[in-house]
Parts: sequence; structure tokens; C-alpha cells
Amino acid sequence: MDRPKPSDTLQCGEVTRERVRYFTGRHLTAADFRMEQDYHRSHRYLHNRILHGWGVACGLWVVEHPQQSCCKDHVALKAGIAIDCCGQEITVGGSVASPTVPWEKRPAPSVPADGGDAEVPLLLLCLTYHEEAREQVPVIFDSGACSDPRAEYSRYLDSYSLNWKWIEQGDLLEFGWRQPRHCEANPDCPPDPREDCKPPSDCDDDCCEIHCPEGHCIPLALVAYKDNVITPGGINQAGRPRIRPAWRHLTHISWYNWPHGGEVTVSWLRNHGIRVAFDRHLRPAAGPWTATGINRATFTVQYAGEDEEPDIAPSEAGPHMEHPWIAAYRIDDRRCRDLVGDTVTVTIRCDFILDCHAEPVDGNHLSGLLPTGDGVAGGTFESWFTVIPDWDGKEKDNA
Repeated sequence: MDRPKPSDTLQCGEVTRERVRYFTGRHLTAADFRMEQDYHRSHRYLHNRILHGWGVACGLWVVEHPQQSCCKDHVALKAGIAIDCCGQEITVGGSVASPTVPWEKRPAPSVPADGGDAEVPLLLLCLTYHEEAREQVPVIFDSGACSDPRAEYSRYLDSYSLNWKWIEQGDLLEFGWRQPRHCEANPDCPPDPREDCKPPSDCDDDCCEIHCPEGHCIPLALVAYKDNVITPGGINQAGRPRIRPAWRHLTHISWYNWPHGGEVTVSWLRNHGIRVAFDRHLRPAAGPWTATGINRATFTVQYAGEDEEPDIAPSEAGPHMEHPWIAAYRIDDRRCRDLVGDTVTVTIRCDFILDCHAEPVDGNHLSGLLPTGDGVAGGTFESWFTVIPDWDGKEKDNA
């Protein structure tokens, strides 16, 4: 028998506003129970779309296939949860292998109109919501049948499907993929604004209309390839759409070794330096000057006296990771005494400090309390202290 269409009646973006009213003696039909399900499901999907958006919520990391013989045309997907643009939850309960890359369907490279280099099609791994009808049962009474009882599927299984898409570079935005925007030929070329500046109406377009990418696909990874073989280490997941996790799933600054707004002595500063701990391991920076990670641009220490402009505190080593979860900044010993009477300010730009899950650290130092955070990934950590001289020439340890 043919399987029924997914959900029978509920369509993407549809909101069921009518619900069943129960009363004693009422006769209930299958349509009533379907309406009851559709009412609660459609409002849950509406909540997901409006308040959370769509994308990867947790996990779903794409990695190289663990078997060497499969690496050339398969990848592996870890467990996780996502919400598609219809608001439907997609749960992958464990590690699974992707389908084989359809090399035979790869389009020919497209040649730009200006005659530049041909663009090789990109290989995108996509995740979609899928419902599967299961468990046939006989229909006890069928008003349309005279003799042979027919059967119906009695269950729906919420599931998913993985598939590969061949796309062009210019189509990435349609799939919700984020990427750096560069205008090398013309640095004064900002992107066109969104054309949604319309007179107010009873229903704002962004709330009532569904703008789904083709096939309701959640892009998980761009996979590099050469000669019909997946390139080792060529899995790019940086630009996939994501839903920001709740506060407890984010990483925070959990400790620092100076009294916020307090005082430390020269000897203490010389012996202990400036150290900050996080409650999860961080992703390391690739070098001293990089776009993300602990480096001279993201971890700055400045000093200033009264009515003076702040200056960078001298440090030969600069900011660095003592451990995967501890960052340190040691001011040069010979300069510590010069900071007496100055206020030292520590600033960490957590928008660019990524944890081991590639999520920015929730770093806002609200009310000077620890752990940091306001429930939103990123933010700027700021704290300060004043340097005072040693007492009677002896070290005063504020640790």
C-alpha cells in the first residue's frame, strides 16, 4: 500500500488556530484527533521559528569517516539536534555515515561572464526533516469497503535524511551559510540592503511568511574534494547556521587571580602575572596574530595613571595559553615597578574566543560576578586593579 503523506494535513508554516472542545457525550473522529495534534505541533513549530530561528542547536559535527577505505566518498555525522526553517526538530541519536558522494552528478565548472577562472561546484552536506509511516494495522470498520478489510499505517516516526548538494559559490547565502565578505577589487562595495522597508501592516512579513532555502535543507558542512576524492582535513563547518545554546551550555570565564577593582603589589604582579580560567577548554589560536583565539588582539592589558591615556602593558611573551583552559599575560619584570599608582585594565574580547565546541565564550563580566555571562555567546570581559608599592620592601601576596 502507498504510504500516507507526511502529517496528512499539516504543511510547513501552517498554524492551526482551531482546537477541539471536549464535552461529555461527544463523538470523536480521526479528524478530531488529527486537529488536536496539528494544533499543538504547529504552535510548537511557530515558537521555534519566531523565538529561536533555524539551524544547528547542538552537536551534529561532521568528521572524516573512521574507516580509511570509506574516506574518499563518505563522511561521518555525530549526534545532535537541529531545527529546520519550518520549526521542526531534527534529532540524530548517534553517529551515522553519510551517503556516498554522487560524483556522477557533479555539474561542470561554470565560467563567469567576465571570462575569469571557472568556478568548481561546491559540495554541501545537508540535513532534512523526514517522517516515516510505520506499523500497518487492519481497519476494523471501513464504510467504503464491503468485504476485504484494508490496512492503515498507525505510527509516524520523526526521522531525518542526509543528502549531498552540488551548488555554486553564489548560492551559499540561499542556504543560510555565513562566510566572510571581501571586496578585493573594490573595497567600497557594501552589500545591498534587505528590501523589507515597507509600510507597517497587520502582519509583518518576517513573522508570517516562511523563507526556506531550497528543500528545507540545514547545511552541515562544505566538503573539499579533488579528482572525485574527499580531501583529508577539508571539512568546513564554520559558516553553517546555528541556534545559540542556553546559558548552561556556553563557556564562561570562571576565575581570575586579581581582586576586581582592588589593589595588588608590585611583587605580587611580578610573581603571579595575570591569569584567567575558563570552565571549558578553548580552541587554540593558530599564531600570535589571528582572527580568533587568545592573542594580542583579543586579550589586552593596558595601564594608565590619572588623566593619562591608556597604554599597552609591555609583555615579551604576550597573551598565551598556560593550559587548554587557562590564559596568561605576564608583564615584563623590569616594568612592573613603573606601574605603581596606575590602574591596570584587562580586556578579553570573547566574541572571538572560541571554546572546544567552536562557540564564542559568554564573557560579559556583569556586576563583577563569576562565572561571567548573560546567556548570549560572546561579549567583552573587563576588569581592573590598581598597582601599589610593596609594604616595607616585602612582598604582599594577594593570591
